[in-house]
Amino acid sequence: MLQSKGLKKKEHGLSNRNLQKAKVLSESAIFGYSKSGTFEGHAQKINASIVKLSKSKFPDKFGITWQDSEQLKKVKIDKIATFFSDHLREDDSTIRLHHFWVDIAS
Repeated sequence: MLQSKGLKKKEHGLSNRNLQKAKVLSESAIFGYSKSGTFEGHAQKINASIVKLSKSKFPDKFGITWQDSEQLKKVKIDKIATFFSDHLREDDSTIRLHHFWVDIAS
């Protein structure tokens, strides 16, 4: 569910696939879909996981540490849900992710 390993390690969120030419982006986007449940329910589950992981003294199964501040923040929920989240990378830079979710169950 929470797999920002590549973003935090600067493997994703880059301006170019060629690492020698790439610049680290300060913003990026994630597109997702839901087959069931509500957008609010999914966001609550994700945020609960982030809170739990942020309280752990140990990294997650991907070797990533989480901050409470990385929770999803709602922008708008309509036919498409939009959220954003801010993540600290291992080099202390940050990336803002814009999340766009579509309900495909209807």
